[in-house]
Amino acid sequence: MGKFAALLMLMLSSTASAMDFEVKIGGWSDHLKKNDTESIIQEFIDPDFEYNENHKGYGIKWYFYELTPKWQINVELWRMKDSHDMDYNSIGIGVTRDFPLEDSFLDKISLSMPITYVDRSDILYSDTSAEFIRKDFVHFMPYLSFYKKGFHLDATVLPHDTNTGFSITAFVRLGYRF
Repeated sequence: MGKFAALLMLMLSSTASAMDFEVKIGGWSDHLKKNDTESIIQEFIDPDFEYNENHKGYGIKWYFYELTPKWQINVELWRMKDSHDMDYNSIGIGVTRDFPLEDSFLDKISLSMPITYVDRSDILYSDTSAEFIRKDFVHFMPYLSFYKKGFHLDATVLPHDTNTGFSITAFVRLGYRF
């Protein structure tokens, strides 16, 4: 938590304030295709377990370099409760491409393409036992943002292949760009 807070403060420092940044909040998911993780947790750890789909997240995205008026390089920090209701922390660096819209309800749609380091919970199981563990990994996490006067909705679909099977999760969060 301390490292996350220090990075957040660094990004909000006076040096960072010259560029655009976004505040991100919320985080809601729908497990569209479930693997066996939920049933394994119910069998070995908690018979009443259900996936958490209200993630109570917060974070920031800082645009620190503009390649062209439509392409920016950015850093993102995000913290929430994961699907197991445990801490999820991520930091990503990537590019964002804006697609301005004319004669539309929306002002623009953006495609963000970060490479993200994630620290979250996972399940380690065998035929006779299961336990939660911490797992960290790096992966590509693209998402779309739909903007109206600075307010926006981020949306992504996350495929996930593990030893408990293949799953697909849809995820959205809210934000505001300053």
